[in-house]
Amino acid sequence: MQATDQDIQALYRALMDRDPDSWQGVWTRWRPRVCGWVRRHPQFRYTGEEVDYFVNRAFEKLWRAVDAEKLAQFASPAQLIQYFKLCVHSVILDELRGARTEMATVAATVDEMADLPSPTPGVEETALTRVRRDQLWSTVNAHVRTEEERVLVMAGLVRGLPPREIAGRYPGLFDSVADVYRIKRNLLERLSRDKRLREFL
Repeated sequence: MQATDQDIQALYRALMDRDPDSWQGVWTRWRPRVCGWVRRHPQFRYTGEEVDYFVNRAFEKLWRAVDAEKLAQFASPAQLIQYFKLCVHSVILDELRGARTEMATVAATVDEMADLPSPTPGVEETALTRVRRDQLWSTVNAHVRTEEERVLVMAGLVRGLPPREIAGRYPGLFDSVADVYRIKRNLLERLSRDKRLREFL
């Protein structure tokens, strides 16, 4: 879908004037095109998110990054449009990277507690470490609501399997890699709201 002169002018004017009303008009005018960029992105299907989630984030990223001064640095409308496409690419990769980082943080915390060294090993400290590790797992397990989440915790946290491999090993539980990401994201959001778990991390 080629951008018309009117589309480009509206985008330039909104970025130049920083007018929220103009920006809403740009969103309406450009949304179908940005939806296409999101759908065609090779990593989109792994996010488990809706198209509009990334459309909105891409618009937000462009709005924050490009003001009148930055706009003048683009040599042509084609460069601005290419940058807009890069905003889509960036928000999708940020989403995937963030989900992996959150899962890795929880997994690393569990591993560190399991192997926590003691300068003066003793029965008391060994027992305390075991109690803290058990408390952490108890906190995590309290948020597990389904068989899919239970398998995801064991396969992703304990064994460190990537989402693609989890989906391949458990086809009866997960329809796709995107399904793994979606369930993982929901679980991580639930975990992130737990004050006790935040204190552990």
